[in-house]
Amino acid sequence: MAKRPLTDRQRKFLELKTDGRYLSSAKAARLAGYSESVARKADHLITNSPAICSLCEEWLQQEVMKRRREQELREETRRAGFLNRVLRRLRS
Repeated sequence: MAKRPLTDRQRKFLELKTDGRYLSSAKAARLAGYSESVARKADHLITNSPAICSLCEEWLQQEVMKRRREQELREETRRAGFLNRVLRRLRS
Protein backbone atom coordinates (compact mmCIF):
# COMPACT_ATOMS: atom_id res chain seq x y z
CA MET A 1 0.00 0.00 0.00
CA ALA A 2 1.42 3.38 -1.01
CA LYS A 3 2.01 5.96 1.68
CA ARG A 4 -0.12 9.04 1.47
CA PRO A 5 1.92 12.22 1.63
CA LEU A 6 1.51 14.57 4.55
CA THR A 7 -0.82 17.48 4.11
CA ASP A 8 0.54 20.99 4.51
CA ARG A 9 -1.17 21.27 7.90
CA GLN A 10 0.24 17.94 9.09
CA ARG A 11 3.71 18.96 7.98
CA LYS A 12 3.40 22.34 9.75
CA PHE A 13 2.05 20.63 12.90
CA LEU A 14 5.06 18.29 12.98
CA GLU A 15 7.48 21.16 12.39
CA LEU A 16 5.96 23.08 15.28
CA LYS A 17 5.95 20.04 17.59
CA THR A 18 9.57 19.15 16.85
CA ASP A 19 11.27 22.55 16.63
CA GLY A 20 12.27 22.59 20.29
CA ARG A 21 9.75 25.13 21.56
CA TYR A 22 7.70 22.41 23.29
CA LEU A 23 4.34 23.75 22.22
CA SER A 24 1.22 21.95 23.31
CA SER A 25 -0.39 19.87 20.60
CA ALA A 26 -3.45 22.13 20.66
CA LYS A 27 -1.36 25.27 20.14
CA ALA A 28 0.71 23.64 17.40
CA ALA A 29 -2.50 22.51 15.68
CA ARG A 30 -3.98 26.02 15.80
CA LEU A 31 -0.78 27.53 14.41
CA ALA A 32 -0.73 24.89 11.67
CA GLY A 33 -4.20 25.96 10.56
CA TYR A 34 -6.44 23.35 12.14
CA SER A 35 -9.85 24.36 13.46
CA GLU A 36 -10.38 24.85 17.18
CA SER A 37 -12.40 21.62 17.40
CA VAL A 38 -9.53 19.64 15.86
CA ALA A 39 -6.94 21.51 17.91
CA ARG A 40 -8.65 20.49 21.16
CA LYS A 41 -8.26 16.83 20.15
CA ALA A 42 -4.99 17.24 18.26
CA ASP A 43 -3.08 14.50 20.04
CA HIS A 44 -5.70 11.94 19.07
CA LEU A 45 -6.83 13.17 15.65
CA ILE A 46 -3.57 14.31 14.14
CA THR A 47 -0.98 12.04 15.72
CA ASN A 48 -3.03 8.91 14.99
CA SER A 49 -2.96 9.66 11.28
CA PRO A 50 -1.23 6.82 9.38
CA ALA A 51 0.96 9.33 7.52
CA ILE A 52 2.07 10.97 10.78
CA CYS A 53 2.65 7.61 12.49
CA SER A 54 4.71 6.38 9.55
CA LEU A 55 6.87 9.49 9.49
CA CYS A 56 7.38 9.44 13.26
CA GLU A 57 8.42 5.79 13.04
CA GLU A 58 10.95 6.68 10.35
CA TRP A 59 12.29 9.56 12.47
CA LEU A 60 12.55 7.30 15.49
CA GLN A 61 14.49 4.68 13.53
CA GLN A 62 16.83 7.38 12.22
CA GLU A 63 17.36 8.71 15.75
CA VAL A 64 18.11 5.21 17.06
CA MET A 65 20.65 4.63 14.30
CA LYS A 66 22.22 8.07 14.93
CA ARG A 67 22.58 7.33 18.65
CA ARG A 68 24.09 3.92 17.91
CA ARG A 69 26.67 5.52 15.61
CA GLU A 70 27.45 8.14 18.26
CA GLN A 71 27.89 5.41 20.90
CA GLU A 72 30.14 3.41 18.59
CA LEU A 73 32.22 6.53 17.92
CA ARG A 74 32.57 7.22 21.66
CA GLU A 75 33.68 3.62 22.22
CA GLU A 76 36.20 3.81 19.38
CA THR A 77 37.52 7.12 20.73
CA ARG A 78 37.89 5.62 24.21
CA ARG A 79 39.71 2.59 22.78
CA ALA A 80 42.00 4.79 20.70
CA GLY A 81 42.80 6.91 23.76
CA PHE A 82 43.62 3.80 25.77
CA LEU A 83 45.82 2.41 23.00
CA ASN A 84 47.63 5.75 22.63
CA ARG A 85 48.36 5.81 26.37
CA VAL A 86 49.71 2.24 26.23
CA LEU A 87 51.87 3.05 23.20
CA ARG A 88 53.30 6.16 24.89
CA ARG A 89 54.24 4.10 27.95
CA LEU A 90 55.84 1.43 25.79
CA ARG A 91 57.90 4.01 23.90
CA SER A 92 59.22 5.70 27.02
